[in-house]
Amino acid sequence: WNTRRTRGDSVISRKENENLVDYIVLAEFDIDTGSTVRAIYPNNIPGYRVDWFAEYMLPEGAHNRDLDYTYIFLNRTNHHVDEEFWTIPRDHSSTNELSISNEKKNDSPFLYGINMVKTKYDSSVRRGAIVKALCVFTKYPFVEVFKKPLEMA
Repeated sequence: WNTRRTRGDSVISRKENENLVDYIVLAEFDIDTGSTVRAIYPNNIPGYRVDWFAEYMLPEGAHNRDLDYTYIFLNRTNHHVDEEFWTIPRDHSSTNELSISNEKKNDSPFLYGINMVKTKYDSSVRRGAIVKALCVFTKYPFVEVFKKPLEMA
């Protein structure tokens, strides 16, 4: 399955050996320990502490909503999968082509994340509700396609 997204006349495509999803993180609120990451697949995300995800995936007041989404961006200073389509104006008075900044980047790609927080009210638990968050990270900018699969998880 070759994922393709067009922007203008150009195409962003996924190489056959690349994954569509880079990381999946599951977090939940525990009444005794607070926000806790329960699982990260396939492994820890380089450059980030695990407890950082727990705090950002379960925002304050998340228990007041049945379902909510947030977006998380990682490695924001690094290269994007569609970077060649970005332009930075150099000089508006010249006729030169607009070009991309050639800043030094490291190896970790920019990651787009969509985070779903779900609350299930249950009188049998101490807090009266179970609050969990599931976040999908990908190097592709079309994270909206993961909304329905996240709701079914």
